[in-house]
Amino acid sequence: MPDILDTNAKALRINLDPAPYGTFAEIGGGQEISRWFFRVGGAAGTVAKTISAYDMTVSDAIYGGGERYVSRERLRSMLDHEYALLRERLGPLRGDKTTFFVLADTVATRNFKGTNESHGWIGLRVQDRPGVQPSDVLVHVSLRDPTALLQQQTLGVFGVNLLYAAVYLRENRAAMLKSLLDGLTAENLEIDVVECSGPGLAGFEDEKSVAIDMLVEGLTRAVVFDEQGKMEQPSSVFRKRGLVVHRCSLTRENPEMERMLASASKMLKHEAPQLERGPLPILEMSVAGVLNERDKGREGARSRMDWLVRPRHAALVTSYAETFHISGYLRRYTPDPVRFVTGLDGVVTMVREQFYTGVTGGVLEGLGRLYAPDVKVCVFSMPAGVFWERLARYGVERSFVSAPSKEVLSIADVRIAPPIGHLVDFLREAGWVVGVGED
Repeated sequence: MPDILDTNAKALRINLDPAPYGTFAEIGGGQEISRWFFRVGGAAGTVAKTISAYDMTVSDAIYGGGERYVSRERLRSMLDHEYALLRERLGPLRGDKTTFFVLADTVATRNFKGTNESHGWIGLRVQDRPGVQPSDVLVHVSLRDPTALLQQQTLGVFGVNLLYAAVYLRENRAAMLKSLLDGLTAENLEIDVVECSGPGLAGFEDEKSVAIDMLVEGLTRAVVFDEQGKMEQPSSVFRKRGLVVHRCSLTRENPEMERMLASASKMLKHEAPQLERGPLPILEMSVAGVLNERDKGREGARSRMDWLVRPRHAALVTSYAETFHISGYLRRYTPDPVRFVTGLDGVVTMVREQFYTGVTGGVLEGLGRLYAPDVKVCVFSMPAGVFWERLARYGVERSFVSAPSKEVLSIADVRIAPPIGHLVDFLREAGWVVGVGED
């Protein structure tokens, strides 16, 4: 049997396996997942029941009411209800030889006008052996296909992948996660939350390690942790929030980080008093530089996560090297102000051409994409010794930057060689680069 099976082969293998048997409960996207098991034949070996509680009143009557239908909470209600019924009705008859499962989803595909967020929660409750406590896998996906029909097709393939991975690949976390995209690409969907629990998924409970694997295996370009340190869907964390973002290094800590975030948050609150909620401070760390280092790279990134994911801040772990990608990503979820905070060395590296080697338009395109509407960069003063030491570490020639002999340097003190220096002057005069701590 080949290492990677197509969707037909995966569904057929499950159908022909006498152990897995369960319920498919699908809201919103239709019966896209269960349809695969009927299509390939032998569905009687897998499908105990299918249900689609599409009407909201019907759904509430079965699973209980709630504020949001596409949510982790609704998914848990579906899993709880359907698994209890499955065990009650079939446990006495076949519980000693069957690994029961419930595969549920609550999904909003693209509406007729194309104005909604296309996303969904898909969950699986499954036994790894007959008679044992089940394990749960809860996944949030952002559907990227341009039409509802394509999104439905993607959902069906993903659901088969999820069940197959949990049944046959659970011994290897990275392999299990990677297989979720079999037959799909990032153009079809992003998998931005994976939450695992239970005895059959030992080693999956550490969400920080799971996040690193998600990025390394290409399930998503960004994983979000909320202010309580819980992996969460991006829209729940960022919606209707002004954002203050500090990009952290994977190799060194910045002791001034807390001060910069607090100062920039205070500035934004004063600048935009109309915001319903206070600015959200975010620590972002990119693992782009370690994606090809496999185990060593994962260990290095994971060692930084305990420092990154902490109370009172949201955390964003990404595979984006360039800051303009972060700007575009955040703009998908909030129209409110976004402020990047950086030390003085950051404004120099921001305009270095070698940091945009993969960008067709070079530094001009990169900066144009960074400064989306209401996005600014707050540049903090720093001790001159630290400034020059960091530029030397980055390989910046002294001829590229000049500054007076002072103990503390601000953006007003630094002169960058033309012609790129003229661009920095323009950004300052236009208010897109804001100096903090200037004399």
